[in-house]
Amino acid sequence: MELAYFSPLPDDRSGISAYSVELLRYLELFYNITLIYDNLDKVNESIKNRYKIISLDEFSPKNFDRLLYNMGNNIEFHANIYKTAIKNPGIVILHDFFLSGFMSNYHKIDPNFNIQDEIFYSHSYKGLTEFFLNSYDEFAKHYPINRRIIENSYGIITHTEKSLELAELYYQNRDFLTHIPHLRASIIPDKQTAKKILSLQDKTIFCVFGLIGPNKMHKEILYAWNESLKNDQNAVLIYASGTTNNEYFLNLKDFVKTNSIENIIFTNWLDNNEYHIYQSACDVSIQLRASDNGEASGALLDCFNYESLVISNYSNFKDYTLYIDNICELKLALKTCLNNNQNIVKNAKNLIITKHNPLSCASRIRDLIEKSYKNSNKLNVHKSRVLLDISAIAREDLKTGIARVVLQELNAILKISHMLVEPIYFDQRDEKKGYFYAGDFITSRHGIPFKNDTSTEVDIRDGDIFYGIDFPIFYKFPLFESAIYEAYKIGFFNKLKSKKTKIYFKIHDILPITSPQFFPYHACELHLQWIETIRKIDPVLIATSQKTKNDLEKYGFNKIKIIPLGSNFTELKVRHIKFKNRTFLAVGTIEERKAQKAIVNTFLRLQNEGIEADLIIVGKLGRVDEDFKEFLCKKHKNIKYLKFVSDRFLCSLYSSTEAIIAASYDEGYGLPMVEASYYGACIIARDIPVFRDILGENATYFKDDISLYETIKNYKSKKTNRQIGITWEYTAREILKLIKEDL
Repeated sequence: MELAYFSPLPDDRSGISAYSVELLRYLELFYNITLIYDNLDKVNESIKNRYKIISLDEFSPKNFDRLLYNMGNNIEFHANIYKTAIKNPGIVILHDFFLSGFMSNYHKIDPNFNIQDEIFYSHSYKGLTEFFLNSYDEFAKHYPINRRIIENSYGIITHTEKSLELAELYYQNRDFLTHIPHLRASIIPDKQTAKKILSLQDKTIFCVFGLIGPNKMHKEILYAWNESLKNDQNAVLIYASGTTNNEYFLNLKDFVKTNSIENIIFTNWLDNNEYHIYQSACDVSIQLRASDNGEASGALLDCFNYESLVISNYSNFKDYTLYIDNICELKLALKTCLNNNQNIVKNAKNLIITKHNPLSCASRIRDLIEKSYKNSNKLNVHKSRVLLDISAIAREDLKTGIARVVLQELNAILKISHMLVEPIYFDQRDEKKGYFYAGDFITSRHGIPFKNDTSTEVDIRDGDIFYGIDFPIFYKFPLFESAIYEAYKIGFFNKLKSKKTKIYFKIHDILPITSPQFFPYHACELHLQWIETIRKIDPVLIATSQKTKNDLEKYGFNKIKIIPLGSNFTELKVRHIKFKNRTFLAVGTIEERKAQKAIVNTFLRLQNEGIEADLIIVGKLGRVDEDFKEFLCKKHKNIKYLKFVSDRFLCSLYSSTEAIIAASYDEGYGLPMVEASYYGACIIARDIPVFRDILGENATYFKDDISLYETIKNYKSKKTNRQIGITWEYTAREILKLIKEDL
């Protein structure tokens, strides 16, 4: 069977080239192998003599039964491999789970490559937003950008268990990866002979293997050596690495010179024979990483194989190394590492013998190749995606309380979740109704210069999750419709169920049903239609309060979870405001249900009786009569109306006023009260179930409009400590946790 093998080859300065030499010796037992490599003049003679080698231009996939690609981050060695793998699916050995380093340079090779498109493909809106908010170096530490090569493969091999953890983190799925250990043939090192060759037979040799760079923490190792063993004439530290004249390496050299460190050696690039000598001579190797992003470390396994004691911070190898959890522990580890640690060395050697046997590893690679080609299905990293219905706010942000909640929760979900989240909205296009992608809504709100095709109707996939986060009922003239009802009529939710989609709805409240007198014409009818449609869909409901849950249970719903709303608790520098009189605050959209008129009447009565108490009302104008609107827009001695204020000023009002008044006749939640509590405000609240539910004993309650007057008149401020609040991130995590538990 003909196998095309793509990899760096000796004498390339790449650990993968050495890896391939070892793997090829065993794969040739199963396949007729042709190496695909562009620069034949650079290839080591031993490889030329053993294998057929052709250039990429000569390569044609139809001439081969199997394709095997080695993928890493070095753009020089892997650019053509990546380009070929994308076009010609095969099996990929993914040596580095994170390909963000490779992607940062790929545009130099492929002029059609767009890093923003690649980030969006791998990490959706979360990744795209982080890309525009951070430097690329910082972004690259947290986003692997590897989805495209994975999904253009029949199988992916990883040599590290860490990659499985990362796959779970970024894609909630590790099934597309097959973990096969890095192969290593057991050897018996001759330490004394190797030391003699290096003229270091009387020294304890400490080595650092690997190309010099910040991720291997070579600077930190040097600093620790300077503070521990630099004056020990029996010890020597060798950077057996291969060096370049980059700034990082030159800084190391300068530090050595400045601090007069004499027992340090920097080698040039080592060929295989030289590398074998240094590994054999080494007593203690120091192998560290600033971050573990799923890279395979052949050098670490070589250290195990050559029986040196390894000082390491690799969490997956704690039992086989002198493990340090913090770089501060390195200095002590260097001083004490030779004290009774032979069992660690024996355990590490036994790991090589039992888990990394080359024939066993190569056989498992062969088995994976054959199994994957038998199916010949490209991989899919995402088991599921979240279709986030934002139909109302995508049409128009009416700046209501619910609109604000939807935006905050949406932002929190996009911020914390690595699940594939697709905002969608219900619309009518060319007389066709359906759900469409709403990506432009996200990018435009965040000021991201990235255009999505929003003309595409949502394609429902197996395992999708539908989450109706918005309140998609439109009763702003001339629209009187429920998006959920319309979608149900055209069979959208039946299609979801046929694809085994989990369906969730956030229910903020059903106030138009329980308190119809406060809402527009048709609101109650539309909400009843909406509730009845949801009943037919039979989803899991997410209520924001016990009160809403109780209301829903009265209408026959039983699959209900309570997840409270979050709040923005930003540590703003709040300016304390000194008021002449006792000053109270009312926050919220001006509407009949929120009873600002009753609050105003109370303060007018106080003024008439000569009682000094002032009121500040904050909120946009909603459904109230014209007379009250005119009243608010006029000047009054003890009442001030502010339509819009900044978050900072609102926080100042929370912390400076006597109390915030929540007089609503009915509510689904009461978010301003929660936020006010965090900033130290006292609260006077109408005694309704939802306020008792969310505020508990942290409020002074009044029963009706008449008792409000007595409460304000006799109120004495009881300033309390800030109440610990729930953040939007917490709310988003609880929702995602619920979704994942149901998968």
